[in-house]
Amino acid sequence: MNLDTLKALAGRVMNDRRFCCDEQHRLLAEGVLALLDENEALRKDRDSLREDRDSLLEAGGHLL
Repeated sequence: MNLDTLKALAGRVMNDRRFCCDEQHRLLAEGVLALLDENEALRKDRDSLREDRDSLLEAGGHLL
């Protein structure tokens, strides 16, 4: 299952009357969305750290 499908399913559970009145389904969907948001933030941090590392390696490359 890809991320878009997972996000859509969690959104459906949060908004569809058949699911949103069930507390367990709602909690599970909220958890999925929170984890997806956290993963996205970590990816951005990772990319930023890689850029910092690469610029430091470029700047200090002559020291190697």
